[in-house]
Amino acid sequence: MGILNRIKIRTKISVLIIIMVIGIILIGVIGYRNNVNTNEAFTIIYEQNLKSIELLSDTRTQSRANFANVLNLMVVTDKESQSIVLEDIDRRKGIISDNISALEKLELDKFQTTQLDLVKVNSTKWDEVYNSMVDLATTGKADEASAMFSDSGQGVFEELKTSIRDLVNYNIEEADKSYLLNEKKEKSGIRFLIISVVAISLVCILI
Repeated sequence: MGILNRIKIRTKISVLIIIMVIGIILIGVIGYRNNVNTNEAFTIIYEQNLKSIELLSDTRTQSRANFANVLNLMVVTDKESQSIVLEDIDRRKGIISDNISALEKLELDKFQTTQLDLVKVNSTKWDEVYNSMVDLATTGKADEASAMFSDSGQGVFEELKTSIRDLVNYNIEEADKSYLLNEKKEKSGIRFLIISVVAISLVCILI
């Protein structure tokens, strides 16, 4: 305290101003970093996880609809009704193809890339069996189409559903991890901010 008492008031005020400016800059930098970290975390959650979940969920919905369509073709006999079903099949296959293309353009990690490749493989297998069943059903061979469905079609479709589900679940888990990590960083940043404010305030009060 003796040293502080011997310092001129003008010097004390100058030092006080400098410390306050440094404190304001420090607090601003901490707040900016916290904001950037939060934005980065939510960008990752959206672009890598939520967007993937959205596309995968729609792909699963369209696949299930076409699964029902092929069953419908086995019982529909008139050409007009079959034509309507076939148009719906083509439309939904186009949506599935667009979804997979959109997924490939996202920034995926190693597991997501590998799992997406598995989805594409299973999708191709399903398309092959699916097309064969459609051909049989539309040429009056509904019994053969039904037999193919029981022998291989249903199993192939289950593999496709499982690969999509696994990728969806992974994205949900990664989104949760990113959220919790961001929450931890945010709390740490707030603690550091409070400590900085208290420390700077004490120094200013002392001066």
